[in-house]
Amino acid sequence: MARLDFVLKTASPWLVYGADPRHQPELRAASIRGQLRYWLRALVGARTTDLSEVWKQETAVFGSTGSASPVSVHMLPQKLRKDDIRKVDMLPHRSGEKGSRSPSPKAEALRTDVEIHLHFLTRPGVDYFPQEFAPALSLWLLLGGVGKRSRRMFGAPYVKRVKVQPETLLSENWWAEPPKTQERFIDILRDRLAYYLPNDKLASGLTVPSFPTLHPRHSWIIVGRKQFTDYEEANRALFSLLRSKTYQPYSDYFGFVKGSDRRASPLIAQVRQLGDGCYPVLTYLRSRPYPRHVDWDIVNRFMKDAIDKFNAETAWGGPFK
Repeated sequence: MARLDFVLKTASPWLVYGADPRHQPELRAASIRGQLRYWLRALVGARTTDLSEVWKQETAVFGSTGSASPVSVHMLPQKLRKDDIRKVDMLPHRSGEKGSRSPSPKAEALRTDVEIHLHFLTRPGVDYFPQEFAPALSLWLLLGGVGKRSRRMFGAPYVKRVKVQPETLLSENWWAEPPKTQERFIDILRDRLAYYLPNDKLASGLTVPSFPTLHPRHSWIIVGRKQFTDYEEANRALFSLLRSKTYQPYSDYFGFVKGSDRRASPLIAQVRQLGDGCYPVLTYLRSRPYPRHVDWDIVNRFMKDAIDKFNAETAWGGPFK
């Protein structure tokens, strides 16, 4: 049996809930598994256009209705202390607006700087984690979040420490020495993506995919060098761009809800705690469906403006054609 014991800390509030009708925050392993599945699909989908192969590799790591996952996920503590929870503005950019017509709605959330104990174990009789498990976990820790508003800088994790049993299983060496600077973060991100997705493994002739992938022709990741005090300050800076006169008319390009139609934002805006500051990490994953008359030059201009605003650097992918 192999085991990974993580101690994570919350870099921004986690809006995570279960079945509690009072809507109290609740830590659930299922939420983490869902994120790992998402990033595994984004990874494998950059290598192949065969959906059955994507499903096969996802099932090998996380199981399906017909087969159990070789990896189990556990989160501790299950019961949160009273001071771990506080009410937060779900739309902090609105609180910062002058003359806003409606106040930012508030919700109880797991506050920042709370320790989360996350454990991964292989099932009895399974000596090693599946091949694609570590990459999916790394991508989530580097780019993703968890819970509501996790594409708008909430739900950010960062690694405090990790213990691996047996130690020879530590293929992701950066876990043991988490980055403290944005330069180191960018180096790790580039190194991992280049390792997972070398040019000779990328799917060729790939049109816009039917689900988000990390194919460099259909993804663009930027990492800001501008330091923010916290996630709220970074969130306000992001929305000052999203809600500007330039991009407000194109809000559909960043997710939409229209009647029965719904599309999660293709822009995953996150923060990472590096040293004493928060730094924005923006990931745009192009996939179908998207607005019928989408103009990719607008998306490219947004990402370039974000690079200027956050003093950011492209870590992966680039402008869309």
